[in-house]
Amino acid sequence: MKKALFCIAFATILIACNKEKASAKKISGNWSITTLKQTDPEGLIEFAKCSGELHFSEIVSDSANYQFLISYQLASDSGTINQKGTYKLIEKGDYMNLSALDSNNSVIDYTKCRLLTLTSTDLQLEFSDGENTFIYIMKRK
Repeated sequence: MKKALFCIAFATILIACNKEKASAKKISGNWSITTLKQTDPEGLIEFAKCSGELHFSEIVSDSANYQFLISYQLASDSGTINQKGTYKLIEKGDYMNLSALDSNNSVIDYTKCRLLTLTSTDLQLEFSDGENTFIYIMKRK
C-alpha cells in the first residue's frame, strides 16, 4: 500500500515538473500582440486597437527576463506600456509572476498572470488590475 501511494505521489510530481518545463520552453521567444480584450466589473467587454511585442527570455534556473512594448487604444483609455522585468512560471505552468523593474533593477510592480493558451504559435495572458480583467492575445513572431 505504501509503495502504491509513493508511486502515485512521485508520478504526480513528475507530471507537474514536466508541464512547467514544457511551458517554459514554449513561452520563450518573441510574441506579437494581436488583440487586447478588457472586461470591466459589470461584464462590459472592449477590444483595443493595439500593436507591439513581448519578449520572454529562456528560463535558466528559476526565473528569466521579459520586455513589453505595447501601444493600445481603448474608448476610455490609450497609452503605451514599455516595461522590463523578470518572470517565473508557477502553479504547474498555468500561471506566471511578473516583477516589473525600474532602471536600478528594483521591483516596482508585481503581477500574477494566468496562461489561458500557450502553444508553439499562440499565447493568451490574463491578468487583473483589481478592477478590470485584461487578456493579451499574441502570435509568435
